[in-house]
Amino acid sequence: MNSSIICDYVTVFICDAYENGLSDFANGVCVWDIPESAYYFKDRGSVCLMSIVDATLPQDIGEDIVVMTQQGRNGFTTQENSAAADIINADLAVLGSFTNSTNESGAYFSKFNTPQLIKLQTSAKPRRIRLVLFTDDKDTKDISSAALRKEGHFTIKFEYIDPEVNQKTNYSVEYKPAFPDIKSF
Repeated sequence: MNSSIICDYVTVFICDAYENGLSDFANGVCVWDIPESAYYFKDRGSVCLMSIVDATLPQDIGEDIVVMTQQGRNGFTTQENSAAADIINADLAVLGSFTNSTNESGAYFSKFNTPQLIKLQTSAKPRRIRLVLFTDDKDTKDISSAALRKEGHFTIKFEYIDPEVNQKTNYSVEYKPAFPDIKSF
């Protein structure tokens, strides 16, 4: 990759996902429909790298959070030796995480951890973005309360891969199912 990669940035807000009928806030699932006009560049390949470059979560989230998606072709969650009840869909891939801390007054706050961006390969210009919030113990995070569903955002970067480079490096593609149950295995 060179330094002149074409990128798009899409910012989505948690409160907007609440209005989407495909979201399931009780199970940490946030879904946004993205209009084609959100993507600026028209001349690009069909594959891109997806990463979270900035994000906030509600102040009262109270736990460490792992943000996952099923949109990544090159992401996988291995769970060897996990109890059957704890297994999450292996097709979910981590996009980032938040560490929960308390400040001097004892109030909680979350910090997005970005020591290095996780870049998942996905289809270019996705019309739907689906993120799932998990706690560190592999439970989905219930964000259905009014206080939790009104705050937070994700800024997602899409870096487009030159079609010639993609053709030289990818010889086969296995497509994942659309969006099966989160806890299925």
